Amino acid sequence: MKKTDLAVLATAALLGALPAHAIEMTDLSEAMRPDDRARLELFDETAGRALMGALAAADRGDVGVMVAGLAGEPLPPLGAALMLEGDWSCRVLKLGGGLPLVAYQPFRCRVGADGRFEKLTGSQRMLGRIGLVDGEVTYLGTAFVAGETPPDYADLPPASSYRCRIWNRI
Repeated sequence: MKKTDLAVLATAALLGALPAHAIEMTDLSEAMRPDDRARLELFDETAGRALMGALAAADRGDVGVMVAGLAGEPLPPLGAALMLEGDWSCRVLKLGGGLPLVAYQPFRCRVGADGRFEKLTGSQRMLGRIGLVDGEVTYLGTAFVAGETPPDYADLPPASSYRCRIWNRI
């Protein structure tokens, strides 16, 4: 696995009131592509190396954002399902690759009742679904340029020829 293939870690802060119902937590295991399944199986090892690199060499401000986003216990799937629907302020943290850590600026995003995730602002967009893979809350989706038709995750060519597939554990 190349460092540029590391998962994108995303954290979000709620903008509005919590919904009274849960989003649909569909099992995405069958939808996950085999090459992404192989990458996900290496997540703990890969994320550990990336976190060590970020703590050792990244910009201190970006490290602070990362630590704040990762602090505390993760929500169990039901807890996440109960609070994710709505409009959010989200932030993407990229670990590994050319730099040990990049904390991108916050952006507007939305999670629908069906688990659909959409990045609403900026020139680079993301579109996909939040659901369960092996019992853990996971995002499967793609990235695209604003104004273009977003590719469907299931229709992407092999990872070696397409660099805009995104997945991560939430």
